[in-house]
Amino acid sequence: KKKQHGESAKPASVQEKLLWKLLPVILLTITVQGMLRDGITTWMPTFISETFQLESTVSILTGVALPVFHMIVSLCTYRILKAMKNNVFLCIVVFFSIVAALLLALSLFGMNSMVMSMILIAVANGTVHGINTLQTCYMPAMFKNSGNISFLAGLLNSATYVGSALSTYLFAVISEQKGWDATVISWIIFAACGIALTATCLWAQNRGGKRIKL
Repeated sequence: KKKQHGESAKPASVQEKLLWKLLPVILLTITVQGMLRDGITTWMPTFISETFQLESTVSILTGVALPVFHMIVSLCTYRILKAMKNNVFLCIVVFFSIVAALLLALSLFGMNSMVMSMILIAVANGTVHGINTLQTCYMPAMFKNSGNISFLAGLLNSATYVGSALSTYLFAVISEQKGWDATVISWIIFAACGIALTATCLWAQNRGGKRIKL
C-alpha cells in the first residue's frame, strides 16, 4: 500500500524532545571532553619533559604510546556499550569516572615515576577518546527520528574542537603559573564536571521513562 504524504517521517518521541532540551548540557559535556582529549595529548610531552627533566626529543617520543591506547579503547567501546544495554549516558559516566580515577592516581602516585605517569596518562587519554566516540558517533543516533541528524552530528563534533581550542590556552596558563601538579588537578576537576553533567542527562532520561534505542 502506498504511503500517504507525510507518513515517511516518524514524529519525535517524548524522549527525543527531552534530549533536545538537554542539548546545551550535552554540548557543554562534549566541550569538556574536547578539553581533556586534546589538552592531555598536546601537553603530555611537555609534562613528561619538565616533570622528569628529559630532553624534549625524548619526551616527544612518549607521545607514541597515546595512539596505541586510543585504538585499544576505540575497539572496546562498542562492546562496553553493548554490555550496558546501549545506555550511552551511563557508558559515558563510567568512562569519565575511569578518567577521573586514573588522573587522581597520577596526582597521588604517578608524579614520582615516569613509567607510571606515562601509563596512567595514556590510558586516561585513550578513555577520553572512547568518550568522544560515544558522544559524536553514537549519541546522534539517539535523535534519529527528529530530523536534521547531519546538522546535529556536526554541531556535536564542533563542540569537541571548541574544547580543544580552550585547552591549548587554559592548560598553558595553569602549568606556567601554578605548575603541573595544579594542571593535573584541573584535569581531575574537568573529568568530575563531565561526570556531573552526563549524570544529569542520565537522571533526566531515566525520569522521562523508556530509554531511546540506538
